[in-house]
Order: sequence, then C-alpha cells, then structure tokens
Amino acid sequence: WDRTAQCTALAQLCLDGHYRTLRGLACLVEKDWLALGHRFELRAAPGAAAPGDQCAPVFAQFLCCAHTLLVQHPTAFEYNARLLAFLDTHALSARFATLLADCDAQRAADRAAHPTAPSLWDAVL
Repeated sequence: WDRTAQCTALAQLCLDGHYRTLRGLACLVEKDWLALGHRFELRAAPGAAAPGDQCAPVFAQFLCCAHTLLVQHPTAFEYNARLLAFLDTHALSARFATLLADCDAQRAADRAAHPTAPSLWDAVL
C-alpha cells in the first residue's frame, strides 16, 4: 500500500492545482498518507539504533518526485524545495508528532499522552 499513496499523491499534484499550494500539500499528506495509514514509524524508524527490515524511504521518495515536478514547473507551486526538504527532515527527526505514528489511533493516543507535542502543520503554515 506504500506505492498506492505515492502514485495517487503524485497524480493529484499533477492534476489539481489545489495540492500545489501550502494548504493543499498539508491536505494531501493528511489525506493520502496519514488518514490512509502510511506506517511512518515502521518505515522511517526514527531514533532506532538498527532499523528493521520494514524500513523504507517511501515518503522520502514521494517528496523527491514532488521536487522533480517542482523543478520542471517552478511557477505552478506555492511552495519550494526548502519545504520539501523540511518535510523529509522532520519525517525522520521525531520533532513533530504529526509524522510519527503508524495509524490514526496511535496518533490520537500519542496526542492524549503528549498534548503539547508540536504539530508539523503549525510550523509550516
């Protein structure tokens, strides 16, 4: 299911200008990555001493492809490469609670346990 999120999110970037805005990108990540259950913790293994065999740079690959689209059509995007690099960095940094968990239930439990954990979108928007 990792590839499904990559392909559909990239198609939406190409087809719908809304997703090429800051709020649109936030919506796209929330909708196609977080709500559909991309396993950020398992794939990124933030802070793991030795990442397991399930570790894969799936979200980073999406961001790399989005960067390629951005380079090809720089005036079509409201954001720039710095934002994509910021997302990539913090998908691994564990600084923001937004991209840490593997599912919505785990994110909700994390928010309940740490209600002051910063949101990635508060920093971006």
